[in-house]
Amino acid sequence: MDAWTAGHSLLDWWSAIPLSGKDRKEFSASSSLIFWSVWKFRNSVVFDRAPVLLACFLSGLGVEAEVWIRAGLLSGLGFRSIPREWRDNGPWGM
Repeated sequence: MDAWTAGHSLLDWWSAIPLSGKDRKEFSASSSLIFWSVWKFRNSVVFDRAPVLLACFLSGLGVEAEVWIRAGLLSGLGFRSIPREWRDNGPWGM
């Protein structure tokens, strides 16, 4: 895969990833989870004055990943290595 450079769009990068079938679906779901978690964290910082801490973001990501896995949106294989403390009661009070 060619390196992504300035001037290319996210869609260009996304389309160039050489995955298909189940791997593409898992990659898409994982990417969506990360984008969603960044958006939720950003909102908690802006609107709820949550602290800007990587540990808080990772905790929320872990909690959200567990929810997505239970809902069948992710296989969870890539998320099994998330430390338990990141998954326990994230900053968004799930």
